Amino acid sequence: GHDKAVDVWALGCLVYELLVGRTPFADDNQSRIFQRVLGADKFLATPAVWPRGFDPDAKDLIKQMLATSPARRLGYGTQGPLAIKDHAWFKKLADDKAGGFDWEKLVTKTLPAPFVPSIKDPLDTSCFDPYDEDDSVPRFTGLQETYKEWSAEFVTFPPPVRS
Repeated sequence: GHDKAVDVWALGCLVYELLVGRTPFADDNQSRIFQRVLGADKFLATPAVWPRGFDPDAKDLIKQMLATSPARRLGYGTQGPLAIKDHAWFKKLADDKAGGFDWEKLVTKTLPAPFVPSIKDPLDTSCFDPYDEDDSVPRFTGLQETYKEWSAEFVTFPPPVRS
């Protein structure tokens, strides 16, 4: 029941999250998230959604990919993904003196990463936020028989917790 409009929406959310560090419709209240998604055009027009100094071309790209009407989403029309690649934000990146965005290098997987963290050894977790393990979260206690049809071979789902 879905087509490529969903992919354009997901890409718009991803670009926003990569640039801002959170999802565009984030809220602690699930109901407000739904309201924001359903009214995306209006919600994305509010200044509070965009950090101060946010690139106007990036904002335009994201807003067009998150248009409420799938038919109006950038990348969904007759040009398809080329409309996204031809957007002013990507063109500005391509004009960057540091080399900019190169679609060919992306396709050939030769585009260097803009940030490569320093890793001391294979078990170095210093690039991850610390967190407390919460053993108070309830574990799955349902019947395993419910899930045995999911696989030709019986696979325990979810995997047993090893202590």
